[in-house]
Amino acid sequence: MTERNLSPIPQIQTQIRQSTSGMTDVLAAPLSPLPPAFRGVEAASLLDSFTELTAPRMVGKGDIENPFITYNIRVSMRSTALQHAILAVSSCHRAYSEPAFSLSSRDHYAHQDRIALLASCLTLCWYEVIDADIRGSLYYHLRASGSMISDLRKDQRCRDGNLLGFFSEQYCYLAIVANIGIGQASSDRLLDPRSLPQPLHTLNQNGPIYGFMFGCSHGLFELIPRIAHLSGRHRARKDRPNAIQEEYDSIISGINSWLPNSQSDDPGYGLAGEMYRAACLVFLHTSMKGHEDVGGELYNQVEPSIAVFLENFKQMSGESPPWTTFMWPTLVVGSCRREESQRETLLQLLGNSSLRMQTVDSTAHWLSLHWERVDKDPNLYGIDGLEKTMKEQGLDPCVG
Repeated sequence: MTERNLSPIPQIQTQIRQSTSGMTDVLAAPLSPLPPAFRGVEAASLLDSFTELTAPRMVGKGDIENPFITYNIRVSMRSTALQHAILAVSSCHRAYSEPAFSLSSRDHYAHQDRIALLASCLTLCWYEVIDADIRGSLYYHLRASGSMISDLRKDQRCRDGNLLGFFSEQYCYLAIVANIGIGQASSDRLLDPRSLPQPLHTLNQNGPIYGFMFGCSHGLFELIPRIAHLSGRHRARKDRPNAIQEEYDSIISGINSWLPNSQSDDPGYGLAGEMYRAACLVFLHTSMKGHEDVGGELYNQVEPSIAVFLENFKQMSGESPPWTTFMWPTLVVGSCRREESQRETLLQLLGNSSLRMQTVDSTAHWLSLHWERVDKDPNLYGIDGLEKTMKEQGLDPCVG
């Protein structure tokens, strides 16, 4: 390895203090001594390189103050992850002319930092679900999480299978229940069933957190992206009709033959499974026919599943853990409620939840908006109509 050319301690604090632009409270806070990540001969050299060499090459205008120095570095004083990110950028730049710095770049872009970033990203997904965000913010964090999980699975330094399983199950759950709308607006969000990191029932298998999101219903959750994917193929009309029918029959068989993959003393898990079975049938029938053939045949296919869903929901305790995962099936089945009595029953059942979260109230509100429109236009029946209602209302709900 070639010797690294290390320069003296940087004059970074002086450079930041010389900034004269208006700043936020964070940026205007007094500078404290350099944090540990920026101390030491090598770190100081990299920081100096960032301010003198790298940051000037990152901006497209040179006769103003450099915000990568005056803003980013000041913010980094309170974030160890950002400190290492800055050093990684600097060492990556230095490595072009001094290859010895390539190792330093990888060290600062360590998998521990990416793990913390992934954990934060997934936690923000939950924030957006619990807050009932209507701007679709969850899906951007979810897409980033999927990319980071894929990278970590390839990183030989990431040996904590339990931690990776924890992240993977969260991601798979959130990505799967994002399959509410099946129109063009949602196509970039749909999880390709072929992209699942592994069969769902093997996630965290034999571990202490097995089924923490999927309960006992892994097999049903696994069918949801298959249904969405099949519907997209069917609407595109690019596949042979026989191929579509074969996949349709396979999914129907999977739904009807589903059995819980583990046992629990809490009857709520079995009830939840039956509710998901009913919701999967509704999702399949409406996604394949609801966009072009709303009428008696579709009603006859869907109504029995609605009745099963309601009957099991009535038996569910408001304290049962599976309540956490009811947003998706409630929206899917709720989008097909035509009778006022069924609607009132569903709203009452939602009110029985002990979750006390905005997401429960918002689910009821979104369905009520949809029902008002369905009463005026029966063709809005089902998940296609629900998606149109949300779009016309300017809503992009985060489902979780």
